Amino acid sequence: MKHPTANESREIQVVTKIWGTGDKYFNLAHQHYGDAQYWWVIAWWNMRPLETSFIPGDVVEIPKPIEKVLEL
Repeated sequence: MKHPTANESREIQVVTKIWGTGDKYFNLAHQHYGDAQYWWVIAWWNMRPLETSFIPGDVVEIPKPIEKVLEL
């Protein structure tokens, strides 16, 4: 998947979160999308395929709504 263009990104809202010790993509996906299977969306959007790419204090962007993100 390619990353969205500026025009495509306009329809996406971003919620930010400070990465903390013990945070997991699947937990964030469950919390924000209601389904842990979308963990990869958060990884893709942040261009960080692994949770180990974050350190506590990093800002994580969570794109919403999931329906619009999946259309990209």
